[in-house]
Amino acid sequence: MAIEVSGLLTSHANGPDGNPLFPNNVVAEVEFSEQRWPRTLVEPEWDERGRSIKAYCFNRPGVEWVKAMVARGYEVVWSSVWLEHVDTYFGARLGLPRFENVYDPSMAAMTSDADAHIAPLARRYPGRPILLTLDDPAPEGGGALGLARHPRDRSISMVTAFPWFATAMPEDLAEMTQWLEMTTTLEGQRELARLRQHHKRRGRDHMRAMRARVLHGEEHPWMDVGRRPTEEDRLAASSGLSADQIVTYNVITEVLRQGLGGRIDEWFVIDLLRNRDIIGAVKRSVDRAKKSAVERSDDDQQSSDD
Repeated sequence: MAIEVSGLLTSHANGPDGNPLFPNNVVAEVEFSEQRWPRTLVEPEWDERGRSIKAYCFNRPGVEWVKAMVARGYEVVWSSVWLEHVDTYFGARLGLPRFENVYDPSMAAMTSDADAHIAPLARRYPGRPILLTLDDPAPEGGGALGLARHPRDRSISMVTAFPWFATAMPEDLAEMTQWLEMTTTLEGQRELARLRQHHKRRGRDHMRAMRARVLHGEEHPWMDVGRRPTEEDRLAASSGLSADQIVTYNVITEVLRQGLGGRIDEWFVIDLLRNRDIIGAVKRSVDRAKKSAVERSDDDQQSSDD
């Protein structure tokens, strides 16, 4: 296992009510020192004592999952842009053992940040299963990692991405645990190879079907409605989301846009909507925000009456 801090262990996402969007997240401050800051990250503003303090949402299930995997005997390493400071700022305060960091910043300078994570693992662990968690979107199932390895190792390569404004949910952790368990037996590895071939065939079939639908004018269901398509029509046609899911999609997109201040990748949000835990967290956060708004309105009305 090679892990990054963001996404698996921390997130930055707060809901409309100001509380952590994701369940079991705890907000805590981390104090950074100018003398111990990784060269791979943009420096924050330092105070007169060379300090900077930032609040993080720490993901308890992710932390406990890493500890459980260590207890079960899996080898764990960091693959983190925090370089030698990752244990100082995160590992130690989360109660994790000291792990070696295999991230290679020189690769990021020459190619890309993804290669800085992937290339060292591919060189270091030939023939061994590798599970890599990242904080940026990555090809599902570990495609990029698999392509960097020998063909026989591609089915025992998995990449799971948790962008910094998301976090690892219980079902994500269960899926990674199941995958790790499958890699420990010959039968499990054969099943992973079969599943990889199945997904490749499904991907090819899906692309062929989409091309055929476009050629025959069947991709857009609003064509027979006699009205201009809305953004919801376009989203439903391209993603297959239900009306309720589109409402939740709009809420998540707005929350992330406020936090990031920029464009949000819609397919990342669509993937989030397939996670029941995240949908539940969004709905609860929105309900709390609506309740607070009603209470504030009642208070304002009462003040006016007085």
